[in-house]
Amino acid sequence: MSSLFTFNHSPSPPSSPWNSAISTPVPPNSAANTRVATPTLLLPGPSKVHPNKREGDGIQSLASEPQEGSTEYKLSLLNPNPLRLQHLTTQLLWRLQQSCPSHNTAGLIAPPVSVFENEDGKETEYQSGTRAVDKAYYATLLQDSQGCLYEIGVADNGRLLGLIEEELETSLDTLRKMADALGCVVEVVRKVNVANTMTEDGEVIPLFAAEALVRPGQFTSVPAIGSDPAADARHANNIPQLRITLTGPTNVGKSSLLGTLTSSTLDNGRGKSRLSLLKHRHEVATGNTSSIASELLGFTASGEMVNYHSGNVGSWMDIHATVGSSTADLKEGQENFARTVFLLDSAGLFKYRRTAIRGLVGWAPHYTAIVMASDIELPDTATGPAFEYIMLCLKLKLRFFLLITKLDLASNAGLRKLCKLAFEMIRAAGKEPKVVQGGGVEMIKFISLNKDAVLDGSVVPILLVSSVTGKGIDTLQALIGHLPIPPPTELVIGDDEDLAEAPGPSKPLFHVEDVFETVSALVETVLGGHVKYGQIKMGDKLLLGPFPSLSYSRPTTPASSFADHGKYLSRSPNMSPGKHSHDHLAPEEIGEWKTVKVVSIRKCRLPVASLVAGEVGTIGLCQWSEVPAPDAPSHPAIARLMSSERLSPPGPKIHAPQPTVPHRGSLQKSVSFANTLDVPQTLHVGLSGDRRLRKGMVLLPCGAETGSGPQPKISTGFSAEFEISEERGGVPLSIGANAIVYFGSVRTCARVLDRVLVAGEGGGGLHDKSAEDSGGLFGFDEEEEEGHELTGTVDAGAVRYSFSFTATVEWIEEGTILLVTDSGRQGGGVGDVGLGLDAAMCGRIVSVD
Repeated sequence: MSSLFTFNHSPSPPSSPWNSAISTPVPPNSAANTRVATPTLLLPGPSKVHPNKREGDGIQSLASEPQEGSTEYKLSLLNPNPLRLQHLTTQLLWRLQQSCPSHNTAGLIAPPVSVFENEDGKETEYQSGTRAVDKAYYATLLQDSQGCLYEIGVADNGRLLGLIEEELETSLDTLRKMADALGCVVEVVRKVNVANTMTEDGEVIPLFAAEALVRPGQFTSVPAIGSDPAADARHANNIPQLRITLTGPTNVGKSSLLGTLTSSTLDNGRGKSRLSLLKHRHEVATGNTSSIASELLGFTASGEMVNYHSGNVGSWMDIHATVGSSTADLKEGQENFARTVFLLDSAGLFKYRRTAIRGLVGWAPHYTAIVMASDIELPDTATGPAFEYIMLCLKLKLRFFLLITKLDLASNAGLRKLCKLAFEMIRAAGKEPKVVQGGGVEMIKFISLNKDAVLDGSVVPILLVSSVTGKGIDTLQALIGHLPIPPPTELVIGDDEDLAEAPGPSKPLFHVEDVFETVSALVETVLGGHVKYGQIKMGDKLLLGPFPSLSYSRPTTPASSFADHGKYLSRSPNMSPGKHSHDHLAPEEIGEWKTVKVVSIRKCRLPVASLVAGEVGTIGLCQWSEVPAPDAPSHPAIARLMSSERLSPPGPKIHAPQPTVPHRGSLQKSVSFANTLDVPQTLHVGLSGDRRLRKGMVLLPCGAETGSGPQPKISTGFSAEFEISEERGGVPLSIGANAIVYFGSVRTCARVLDRVLVAGEGGGGLHDKSAEDSGGLFGFDEEEEEGHELTGTVDAGAVRYSFSFTATVEWIEEGTILLVTDSGRQGGGVGDVGLGLDAAMCGRIVSVD
């Protein structure tokens, strides 16, 4: 199974048939009126005749028109009627989709004939609004298209017949009208004198053929006056999105259950239904998931589930189209159950716990499905791997529900004991567990009666299912299809915070969870993650970072490798534990932000015009440039189409960039795009190949239109508060020790700088005297002082720790929930189940440094 952020393939970009035909010489003209090409390439600029043209060369024909692909031959486009123009525009739309990485015609809407019936060019206000919606729809649909080529004056068999100049310009105007209906633009790549003809008076008239590149433009979605966007199939991107993460110990059937849900195929007891989900060969061999796998389910407006077993569904795009089109059949007053459900499957082994925690903390799921097997041996108390996931969700304050699997192997005694221990643990946290059985009808009744309680997490549904017999699967489907979707997170502004500098409804915040490299015409890098605040639209100018400055940054070694972290720690005995060694550095010496432009957006592989708060997706970015490079082609595709040595325009030769070297040991994954357009190397400065680009970064609004305004603060550390109960049974954090911290989409190593007891609300802090020894971090100078002597009582309400990052700089939002674990070296092994998080500490970040 491919990741959500893995593009399946990359189609061949538009390739000019002239590049292969230009090198085929033919005999010179035998007569003045013979239609044999004596090509003269006309280019924009002072020099109209190509300098590399050699007398005697000629082209008699091009290769025949391909049936598939992004090249279309047209002898002429002279004044077609509106109906014919609609057919031609539909054909243009199909050719444009041929160069998309994933093109799909399900639910495709062609431009109406009325678009082409306005001969005077004047439109009413309603028509103007409708046209704006149409352009935004097609621009969204074609945002990943690399364009298509139209050869004007060329027959279908490739014969160069040519047109007189007036007819050629009329045909190009028709092509521009077709492209404008789809929100596209036309650029003439070449204009060639292919033949000459003579009039009765003996006047020689040249005949021309032209090659034009049609490529998508960028538009902002504008609602049409008097229209209902929710009732239009083109607004499938407005469908609500629900995110659920499946977590639990290894060998409890998480992947098999997810495979049964998405394919409606029962398992054979040996993992048959999960094979389509596994991403790596070793996962198939061992049966243990090591990465986060993602799948998509859909529910129509009537509540019917859409998966790969449904008719005419073979991809995520088909799921989006089916769910989106179902909203058009809604009757007045009928409740709309349409939604897409993004499901994440996580690992269960100890050595993959960082991946499992990222699925819970980083992706910000709306609900967590804790999977527990009913055939395991249980202790007398609620301890061990089977219950640490419940404890973790309670610490992180996540909404969750329990799925007790392998019901076909369960015994009555074991099932009663498992439910008893789980009930006791959940009720001890002030929540009420409720077992729901009886099929989908009973589940719908349960959700309708307990909607608010399920939404605030005070009621925990418990389901009994089996992937082998199928028992309880319909109940689970009804639960997923009717769970209330939480509203987006609201930004809380403190009294001392500036609203203008904080992200909000008009100021987006995007957390980066995956990073991909690409060498395409427009997209320099692709980021995957979720939007926490605001909205991100096509063409937005944003800040990406933070990037550690070259003078401050340390090697971006994965945080799981701690062998070399000791050399990054400053253990000078003269340094006060509560102070940072980089306090004297200016902000620009610590890190930087890069100004980028959004050029592509996908929501679960569906091209959309924007992502709103609470949605996951991928965003294609390129470096923001206020002024285009001098003498550069108007579009990167032109560079490739003119890449032939004999057709390259005068001036410096454009070289294709070298392939990007794979990153070694970085936190990011990369995806190579084969057969993509060559891009001038100057376009890739700053993003493509930057090894500092990684998970955990954020996209923030640009402070000023020019990008020169105050930039967001870059943090090298933070302070967090924990309850005393968390510290007593948590990770032993001594001053100067390292720990792994998780917050937002960040997972990194941090060093403990200070510890302060907080007396209570409004009270002052009580320092740990062991952290203030004049002899250094560990107090070697005062031998008579043993242990920790606190100046305050130990029954304070909370304890505050200060941390400093050992190898990174981050952007931190105050109030974010923090999870602190050990380095992973203490205990645990390859065969251990569970995450070993019994000692994990959960707190909240209160200040940043």
